[in-house]
Amino acid sequence: MRNSRSKTVIFLNGGFLAQEEAKIPALSPGFLQGFALFETMRSYNGTIVRLGRHLRRMADSAKLLGLEPRYPGSRLRAVIGQAVGLSGSSDARVRIILSKGALGTDTLIIAQKYDPPAALKYRNGFKVCISSLRQDESSFLSGLKTTSRVLYELSFNEARTKGLDEAVILNKSGYVAECSRSNIFFVQDKAIYTPSLVTGCLGGITRSIVFDLSRQHGLKIYEGKFIVQDVSGAQEAFLTNSLMGIMPLVSLEGRAVNGGAAGAITRSLMKDYRRLLIAHGK
Repeated sequence: MRNSRSKTVIFLNGGFLAQEEAKIPALSPGFLQGFALFETMRSYNGTIVRLGRHLRRMADSAKLLGLEPRYPGSRLRAVIGQAVGLSGSSDARVRIILSKGALGTDTLIIAQKYDPPAALKYRNGFKVCISSLRQDESSFLSGLKTTSRVLYELSFNEARTKGLDEAVILNKSGYVAECSRSNIFFVQDKAIYTPSLVTGCLGGITRSIVFDLSRQHGLKIYEGKFIVQDVSGAQEAFLTNSLMGIMPLVSLEGRAVNGGAAGAITRSLMKDYRRLLIAHGK
Protein backbone atom coordinates (compact mmCIF):
# COMPACT_ATOMS: atom_id res chain seq x y z
CA MET A 1 0.00 0.00 0.00
CA ARG A 2 1.17 3.52 -0.71
CA ASN A 3 0.67 4.67 2.89
CA SER A 4 2.86 1.85 4.26
CA ARG A 5 5.96 3.79 3.11
CA SER A 6 4.76 7.29 3.96
CA LYS A 7 7.10 9.83 5.47
CA THR A 8 7.25 13.43 6.61
CA VAL A 9 8.49 15.74 3.84
CA ILE A 10 9.89 19.21 4.56
CA PHE A 11 10.52 22.06 2.12
CA LEU A 12 12.29 25.16 3.43
CA ASN A 13 13.32 28.23 1.42
CA GLY A 14 13.99 26.56 -1.88
CA GLY A 15 14.73 22.93 -1.20
CA PHE A 16 13.58 19.69 0.34
CA LEU A 17 15.51 18.87 3.49
CA ALA A 18 15.78 16.10 6.06
CA GLN A 19 13.98 16.97 9.28
CA GLU A 20 17.23 17.48 11.20
CA GLU A 21 18.52 19.85 8.50
CA ALA A 22 15.43 22.10 8.34
CA LYS A 23 16.38 24.99 10.62
CA ILE A 24 15.27 28.59 11.06
CA PRO A 25 17.60 31.03 12.89
CA ALA A 26 16.81 31.46 16.58
CA LEU A 27 16.80 35.27 16.22
CA SER A 28 14.26 35.36 13.41
CA PRO A 29 11.13 37.45 14.20
CA GLY A 30 8.97 34.51 13.16
CA PHE A 31 10.36 32.47 16.04
CA LEU A 32 10.93 35.19 18.64
CA GLN A 33 7.68 37.08 18.08
CA GLY A 34 5.33 34.53 16.54
CA PHE A 35 5.33 36.71 13.41
CA ALA A 36 4.07 34.07 11.01
CA LEU A 37 1.03 32.82 9.13
CA PHE A 38 0.05 29.25 8.40
CA GLU A 39 -2.47 27.18 6.48
CA THR A 40 -3.31 23.56 7.23
CA MET A 41 -4.73 21.65 4.28
CA ARG A 42 -5.85 18.15 3.46
CA SER A 43 -4.69 16.27 0.41
CA TYR A 44 -7.14 13.56 -0.60
CA ASN A 45 -5.87 11.05 -3.15
CA GLY A 46 -3.05 13.44 -3.93
CA THR A 47 -5.16 16.57 -4.48
CA ILE A 48 -5.43 19.47 -2.01
CA VAL A 49 -9.02 20.30 -1.16
CA ARG A 50 -9.73 23.96 -2.05
CA LEU A 51 -6.04 24.78 -2.48
CA GLY A 52 -6.86 28.03 -4.27
CA ARG A 53 -8.90 29.31 -1.34
CA HIS A 54 -6.16 28.43 1.13
CA LEU A 55 -3.52 30.26 -0.89
CA ARG A 56 -5.75 33.30 -1.43
CA ARG A 57 -6.45 33.57 2.29
CA MET A 58 -2.76 33.31 3.07
CA ALA A 59 -1.86 35.92 0.44
CA ASP A 60 -4.52 38.34 1.76
CA SER A 61 -3.31 37.85 5.34
CA ALA A 62 0.31 38.30 4.28
CA LYS A 63 -0.54 41.71 2.82
CA LEU A 64 -2.18 42.76 6.08
CA LEU A 65 0.91 41.75 8.05
CA GLY A 66 3.41 43.15 5.57
CA LEU A 67 4.88 39.73 4.81
CA GLU A 68 6.33 39.58 1.29
CA PRO A 69 5.97 36.00 -0.03
CA ARG A 70 9.20 34.49 -1.28
CA TYR A 71 7.37 32.58 -4.05
CA PRO A 72 4.32 33.24 -6.24
CA GLY A 73 1.21 31.13 -5.87
CA SER A 74 2.09 29.01 -8.92
CA ARG A 75 5.41 28.02 -7.33
CA LEU A 76 3.73 27.18 -4.03
CA ARG A 77 1.19 24.99 -5.85
CA ALA A 78 3.98 23.09 -7.56
CA VAL A 79 6.00 22.58 -4.38
CA ILE A 80 2.94 21.49 -2.40
CA GLY A 81 2.09 18.94 -5.09
CA GLN A 82 5.66 17.68 -5.09
CA ALA A 83 5.73 17.44 -1.30
CA VAL A 84 2.52 15.41 -1.22
CA GLY A 85 3.92 13.06 -3.85
CA LEU A 86 7.17 12.60 -1.94
CA SER A 87 5.30 11.90 1.30
CA GLY A 88 3.91 8.69 -0.18
CA SER A 89 0.55 9.38 1.46
CA SER A 90 -2.70 9.30 -0.49
CA ASP A 91 -4.37 11.09 2.43
CA ALA A 92 -1.97 13.77 3.65
CA ARG A 93 -1.85 16.71 6.03
CA VAL A 94 -0.06 19.70 4.52
CA ARG A 95 1.01 22.79 6.41
CA ILE A 96 2.51 25.90 4.85
CA ILE A 97 4.06 28.59 7.03
CA LEU A 98 5.15 32.08 5.99
CA SER A 99 7.42 33.39 8.72
CA LYS A 100 9.14 36.76 9.04
CA GLY A 101 12.85 36.16 8.75
CA ALA A 102 15.90 38.36 9.22
CA LEU A 103 16.39 38.62 5.44
CA GLY A 104 12.86 38.20 4.14
CA THR A 105 9.99 35.75 4.48
CA ASP A 106 10.83 32.16 5.27
CA THR A 107 8.65 29.56 3.54
CA LEU A 108 8.14 26.20 5.23
CA ILE A 109 5.98 23.41 3.80
CA ILE A 110 5.39 20.14 5.64
CA ALA A 111 3.55 17.14 4.18
CA GLN A 112 2.86 14.00 6.19
CA LYS A 113 0.37 11.18 6.45
CA TYR A 114 -3.04 12.17 7.81
CA ASP A 115 -5.15 9.75 9.82
CA PRO A 116 -8.68 11.16 10.00
CA PRO A 117 -10.94 10.45 12.98
CA ALA A 118 -12.37 6.95 13.01
CA ALA A 119 -15.75 6.34 11.37
CA LEU A 120 -17.16 5.65 14.84
CA LYS A 121 -16.17 9.16 15.95
CA TYR A 122 -18.05 10.68 13.02
CA ARG A 123 -21.11 8.61 14.01
CA ASN A 124 -20.87 9.45 17.71
CA GLY A 125 -19.80 13.07 17.29
CA PHE A 126 -17.79 15.49 19.45
CA LYS A 127 -18.45 16.43 23.04
CA VAL A 128 -17.28 19.94 23.89
CA CYS A 129 -16.92 22.38 26.76
CA ILE A 130 -16.78 26.16 27.05
CA SER A 131 -13.23 27.48 27.33
CA SER A 132 -12.46 29.61 30.37
CA LEU A 133 -10.50 31.90 28.02
CA ARG A 134 -11.96 34.58 25.75
CA GLN A 135 -11.35 35.78 22.22
CA ASP A 136 -10.80 39.51 21.77
CA GLU A 137 -13.05 40.23 18.81
CA SER A 138 -11.64 43.75 18.49
CA SER A 139 -8.10 42.46 17.94
CA PHE A 140 -6.59 42.92 14.50
CA LEU A 141 -5.30 39.34 14.71
CA SER A 142 -8.57 37.61 15.64
CA GLY A 143 -9.48 36.71 12.07
CA LEU A 144 -5.96 35.80 10.94
CA LYS A 145 -4.41 32.33 11.02
CA THR A 146 -1.15 33.20 12.75
CA THR A 147 1.23 30.98 14.67
CA SER A 148 0.38 32.91 17.86
CA ARG A 149 -1.77 30.02 19.10
CA VAL A 150 -1.63 30.21 22.91
CA LEU A 151 -5.36 30.99 23.31
CA TYR A 152 -6.32 28.04 21.12
CA GLU A 153 -3.83 25.56 22.56
CA LEU A 154 -4.79 26.32 26.16
CA SER A 155 -8.47 26.03 25.27
CA PHE A 156 -7.90 22.69 23.55
CA ASN A 157 -5.85 21.41 26.49
CA GLU A 158 -8.67 22.42 28.81
CA ALA A 159 -11.08 20.28 26.82
CA ARG A 160 -8.71 17.30 26.69
CA THR A 161 -8.15 17.51 30.45
CA LYS A 162 -11.89 17.09 30.87
CA GLY A 163 -11.91 14.10 28.51
CA LEU A 164 -13.67 16.08 25.79
CA ASP A 165 -12.97 16.63 22.10
CA GLU A 166 -13.08 20.40 21.67
CA ALA A 167 -13.57 23.73 23.41
CA VAL A 168 -15.93 26.49 22.37
CA ILE A 169 -14.38 29.94 22.72
CA LEU A 170 -16.59 32.91 23.53
CA ASN A 171 -15.54 36.46 22.77
CA LYS A 172 -15.25 39.25 25.30
CA SER A 173 -18.85 40.25 24.64
CA GLY A 174 -20.02 36.78 25.62
CA TYR A 175 -20.96 35.58 22.14
CA VAL A 176 -19.87 32.27 20.63
CA ALA A 177 -16.90 32.87 18.32
CA GLU A 178 -15.33 29.57 17.32
CA CYS A 179 -13.65 26.48 18.72
CA SER A 180 -9.97 25.87 19.39
CA ARG A 181 -9.54 24.05 16.09
CA SER A 182 -12.81 24.51 14.24
CA ASN A 183 -15.75 26.68 13.25
CA ILE A 184 -19.12 25.99 14.81
CA PHE A 185 -22.62 25.75 13.30
CA PHE A 186 -26.06 24.92 14.65
CA VAL A 187 -29.39 24.09 13.05
CA GLN A 188 -32.83 25.32 14.03
CA ASP A 189 -36.07 24.92 12.06
CA LYS A 190 -34.20 23.69 8.95
CA ALA A 191 -31.97 26.78 8.84
CA ILE A 192 -28.24 26.84 9.58
CA TYR A 193 -26.56 29.42 11.81
CA THR A 194 -22.91 30.24 12.45
CA PRO A 195 -21.05 33.06 14.23
CA SER A 196 -20.34 36.10 12.07
CA LEU A 197 -16.75 37.08 11.41
CA VAL A 198 -17.32 40.16 13.61
CA THR A 199 -17.36 37.83 16.63
CA GLY A 200 -13.64 37.22 16.09
CA CYS A 201 -13.83 33.81 14.44
CA LEU A 202 -11.66 32.67 11.56
CA GLY A 203 -13.20 32.59 8.11
CA GLY A 204 -12.52 28.87 7.72
CA ILE A 205 -12.21 27.22 4.32
CA THR A 206 -14.53 24.36 5.25
CA ARG A 207 -16.85 26.94 6.79
CA SER A 208 -17.14 28.47 3.31
CA ILE A 209 -17.75 25.02 1.82
CA VAL A 210 -20.72 24.58 4.16
CA PHE A 211 -22.12 27.85 2.81
CA ASP A 212 -21.70 26.50 -0.74
CA LEU A 213 -23.33 23.15 0.04
CA SER A 214 -26.21 24.74 1.93
CA ARG A 215 -27.07 27.05 -0.92
CA GLN A 216 -26.91 24.19 -3.42
CA HIS A 217 -29.63 22.44 -1.42
CA GLY A 218 -31.74 25.54 -0.89
CA LEU A 219 -31.01 25.66 2.84
CA LYS A 220 -31.00 29.06 4.48
CA ILE A 221 -27.78 29.91 6.28
CA TYR A 222 -27.27 32.90 8.54
CA GLU A 223 -24.30 34.57 10.23
CA GLY A 224 -24.83 36.42 13.48
CA LYS A 225 -24.11 36.84 17.17
CA PHE A 226 -25.22 33.87 19.24
CA ILE A 227 -24.99 32.85 22.88
CA VAL A 228 -24.18 29.43 24.31
CA GLN A 229 -27.86 28.62 24.86
CA ASP A 230 -28.52 29.06 21.14
CA VAL A 231 -26.15 26.19 20.45
CA SER A 232 -27.00 23.92 23.37
CA GLY A 233 -30.73 24.33 22.69
CA ALA A 234 -30.44 23.81 18.94
CA GLN A 235 -31.95 20.87 17.09
CA GLU A 236 -28.48 19.88 15.86
CA ALA A 237 -24.97 21.27 15.66
CA PHE A 238 -21.64 20.52 13.99
CA LEU A 239 -18.02 21.65 13.70
CA THR A 240 -15.80 22.10 10.67
CA ASN A 241 -12.15 22.35 9.75
CA SER A 242 -10.02 21.48 6.75
CA LEU A 243 -8.70 18.20 8.14
CA MET A 244 -11.69 16.49 9.70
CA GLY A 245 -14.27 18.11 7.40
CA ILE A 246 -17.68 18.13 9.12
CA MET A 247 -18.09 16.63 12.59
CA PRO A 248 -21.36 16.38 14.56
CA LEU A 249 -21.46 18.24 17.88
CA VAL A 250 -23.55 16.09 20.23
CA SER A 251 -22.89 17.52 23.68
CA LEU A 252 -22.07 20.99 25.05
CA GLU A 253 -21.09 21.32 28.71
CA GLY A 254 -22.74 17.97 29.41
CA ARG A 255 -26.02 18.91 27.74
CA ALA A 256 -26.98 16.68 24.81
CA VAL A 257 -27.67 18.28 21.45
CA ASN A 258 -30.29 16.43 19.36
CA GLY A 259 -30.44 13.73 22.00
CA GLY A 260 -26.69 13.19 21.67
CA ALA A 261 -26.77 12.19 18.00
CA ALA A 262 -26.00 13.74 14.62
CA GLY A 263 -29.01 15.43 13.05
CA ALA A 264 -30.42 14.85 9.58
CA ILE A 265 -29.06 18.08 8.06
CA THR A 266 -25.65 17.45 9.57
CA ARG A 267 -25.57 13.90 8.15
CA SER A 268 -26.62 15.21 4.75
CA LEU A 269 -23.86 17.81 4.72
CA MET A 270 -21.34 15.16 5.81
CA LYS A 271 -22.31 13.02 2.82
CA ASP A 272 -22.03 16.02 0.50
CA TYR A 273 -18.59 16.81 1.88
CA ARG A 274 -17.50 13.21 1.41
CA ARG A 275 -18.59 13.38 -2.24
CA LEU A 276 -16.62 16.62 -2.60
CA LEU A 277 -13.50 14.88 -1.28
CA ILE A 278 -13.92 12.02 -3.71
CA ALA A 279 -14.45 14.45 -6.60
CA HIS A 280 -11.28 16.34 -5.63
CA GLY A 281 -9.30 13.13 -5.55
CA LYS A 282 -10.24 11.93 -9.03
